[in-house]
Amino acid sequence: FEKLRAAQAQIGIGQTMLWNTLLKAYANAGDIAGAAAFFDEMRRSEIRVNIKTFGKIMESAAKSGQYHEAEKWLHISMTIPGLSVSLVQYSIMIDACAKAGQPAIAAGWLDKIREASLVPNAFAFNSVIDAYSRLGDASSAEHWMRQMISARLSPDATSYSSLISSCARGGDVDSAVDWLRTMVEASLEPGQAAFCAVIDGCAKRGAPVQARHWLEKMMRAGHVPDVITYSALISCSAQARDLEGA
Repeated sequence: FEKLRAAQAQIGIGQTMLWNTLLKAYANAGDIAGAAAFFDEMRRSEIRVNIKTFGKIMESAAKSGQYHEAEKWLHISMTIPGLSVSLVQYSIMIDACAKAGQPAIAAGWLDKIREASLVPNAFAFNSVIDAYSRLGDASSAEHWMRQMISARLSPDATSYSSLISSCARGGDVDSAVDWLRTMVEASLEPGQAAFCAVIDGCAKRGAPVQARHWLEKMMRAGHVPDVITYSALISCSAQARDLEGA
């Protein structure tokens, strides 16, 4: 950050926007300690801070999953006269909790968004869905996916893929297939991970015909199956005495 500090020295006591731009470097690096120190320097230099200033500091905490730090700076921003917390800061808070593997806490912040008379955006929902999926809690991930769709928001490909993988790993292949179909109906192209999760789930369930069906769809979509996918299908076909499939 030596070059950034040299630039800051030339800027002197100047516009908040320029200082926030420098602060963004700490956010990109996930350096909450550096961001906090830079904030102190802004105050000493009598630079006026705004809600974006606090957003950058929260981002530096969120990137490394330090949700307690992100929450601390959110509350500090609420003590500054004239500042109003926006949906952006709440979304950063949700992202911080999700990255820390705390989806229940992240979901709680969705409720706080509504309490603040704001409307949760797609990013907030996607973060909660992905966090539950990564923990293997497909049931909760499905709940929030349905809540998101009910709110007339569009889940992204990452949310669908993580939910599909979570369902398949948990043995709920039917739900994995249903969500894969829903994803296609939403005009989103499933990635290799989503297809492989469904194929592997079908293979483990002993359904070689269904597994081959999704393998063919995967290949038509331009994805190349990996060795693990082929091995699972061959093993499943052999166990089912499906010589053609093996």
